[in-house]
Amino acid sequence: MTVRVMKASELAAVQSPKLHSMKVSAVSKTMREGSHEDIARSAAVEALRGMAGEIAVDEVDGKIRRLGTFSEDVLLGVRGNVLMFERSHATYRATGDVLTQLKSAVGSSVRFAADPSDGTILLVDSIKVAPAVVAISKRPLFPTIAALQQSRPEPKPAFPSVQRLKELHKILGMQPHIPFAFPKNGCWARAEAMCQMLIGFLGINQRLVSKIWISCSTGSAPCLEVKTAVNPDCKVNWFWHVAPLVEGESSYFVMDPALSDRPITRAAWRSLMSVTDATAMFQYSTWERWGFLNKYDIDAEPKSAELKEDLAKYRNDLSIQILTNGPIPYAKCALP
Repeated sequence: MTVRVMKASELAAVQSPKLHSMKVSAVSKTMREGSHEDIARSAAVEALRGMAGEIAVDEVDGKIRRLGTFSEDVLLGVRGNVLMFERSHATYRATGDVLTQLKSAVGSSVRFAADPSDGTILLVDSIKVAPAVVAISKRPLFPTIAALQQSRPEPKPAFPSVQRLKELHKILGMQPHIPFAFPKNGCWARAEAMCQMLIGFLGINQRLVSKIWISCSTGSAPCLEVKTAVNPDCKVNWFWHVAPLVEGESSYFVMDPALSDRPITRAAWRSLMSVTDATAMFQYSTWERWGFLNKYDIDAEPKSAELKEDLAKYRNDLSIQILTNGPIPYAKCALP
């Protein structure tokens, strides 16, 4: 196996039979022109043409097996072959020389390329010591929704009805710039984009919009698992997750089109995630909080730039996943 780095633009000429080895070749022989699968791969190739930066290419016997997108983050810890990065809620894995290299990099900033479908790290490009950052939060996490509300003394406006929230949830789920079909990573960007739409365009008063976070206090291994038909593994694993929480006329409702086709209660939201750690807990913040850790609690201007960058990254990751694994949803997942 050989991993090499290519410019994304160099992959524009790559045809689908070269990807995923014999599987794609066999499918391509029977593919009718204009079929859904053909259209999906063509769209993915077009997306690659417009991508900036570099992509890691994993080759076996001279054939491209899979692609990896580059990220840069601080490595917080390693347990077995599972790695936790500061900014990510996804599960990343490494083996062999790559794992050995990363085990010595805890606490450092790591530039790496990972397969967007399963989080396998294909290549570590550089490691540098991360600068110390004082973690001061202007928008802290609260242990209960009551504690959060006590910190927001301004009066509440009229509550939206359940029917209205269902309508808004459907609208949010239709927005193409938010990659709900890539639940593997980037929940903070999806949550922020939804909050901005709810408040800025869909008429929900910001006093009624919060963010709900779920995580495990140990933080040493992913404790959340969600079954999904839009990931080749038919599931995704997380260290933590976040979504908008809107106060309605009868209860609080989580807005998370990546997991549900309607607004759901906090208990129902948790039930969609197989929680494997008894320490898993909810925390709450105002809608303005950007990231899980305090150092990512940033102000509006840098947050706006990062939001645009992160949404683009995970749209691109979804395109690469489709290019290498075929169109979604994946029939093999056979979810109810």
